[in-house]
Amino acid sequence: MAKALATVIEVELFDVNYNAKLRFQKKPNCFSCLSEKSCGFKVLSETIGNKYFYWTVVTSKPVKVGEIVEIAFPDRSLFQLEIIIYFLPILFLIVGSLTGEYLSPSILIKAEYASILFALFFFILGIGLAKYFSFLKEKTFQNQVILLRVLGKLII
Repeated sequence: MAKALATVIEVELFDVNYNAKLRFQKKPNCFSCLSEKSCGFKVLSETIGNKYFYWTVVTSKPVKVGEIVEIAFPDRSLFQLEIIIYFLPILFLIVGSLTGEYLSPSILIKAEYASILFALFFFILGIGLAKYFSFLKEKTFQNQVILLRVLGKLII
């Protein structure tokens, strides 16, 4: 189980349970990496900025808006979500390139042009499918997030 800190941004009471909407900020672990100075991931994450994820957790513990909570989620589900997001478009890019190379004689276009056009089309298709499948996976992933403890209140 992976653990992270999240901020409660909304709370609704249903019967005896609370539906708490949480905001989680994913940050790279660059401070613990040995190749911190030569890594492109740190530069990329600083360029893109902070990415927030939102989850709804059902809990019996009373929580308030602004509190910081510790959550846990299964590593396997997170890994499957990352596989879908990162590798599906690359796989479609390669398949599109090979398809364009194979079909180029039949559509009377140079192999390089056909390969590039098909790769671009399949890459865009792969991104669309990755968004769709990650949306479906994210719904099941939300049910696996567990509230471990309430750490404290947000200081403003």
